[in-house]
Amino acid sequence: MTYTVPMRDVLERYGVAVNRAGYALCPFHDEKTPSLKVYDKTNSYYCFGCGKGGDPVRFVRDLFGLSFRDACARLRSDRLLTGTAQAYKPPREENDRLFERYLDLVQKQEDLLFLRRHYAPARGDETLHEAFVYAVRELESVRFDILNFPMKEAGT
Repeated sequence: MTYTVPMRDVLERYGVAVNRAGYALCPFHDEKTPSLKVYDKTNSYYCFGCGKGGDPVRFVRDLFGLSFRDACARLRSDRLLTGTAQAYKPPREENDRLFERYLDLVQKQEDLLFLRRHYAPARGDETLHEAFVYAVRELESVRFDILNFPMKEAGT
């Protein structure tokens, strides 16, 4: 199950107008000239004025001061977060449970990416930190689980 959120839709939903060239006034600092650039190909943004950037979930997290899970819930409640795999449409309770499991996996991936970045060796001859080794080992498994996330629970 893959969830997609077009960056432009998120910006415009929360009051940030994007011009034809893909620039907008950044909501994170005062400015008169647009410095926030939207990249449609990577579904991301970057502000050349304040340095903030990321994907749609990061934008909502920064804009409203939310956790990853709360930002996803906000996008979903605002009808911006939609699933692309719709072959099976489970009952609402099951769908909510599956969505929560999916969010848990994505949150774990984000945590592991942080550990990998934070504890990455600065030099090639440096001893690897155990948190870095753990993150590298676990990331492959978590990514596999995300890519193969079931639309329907087994046996239901």
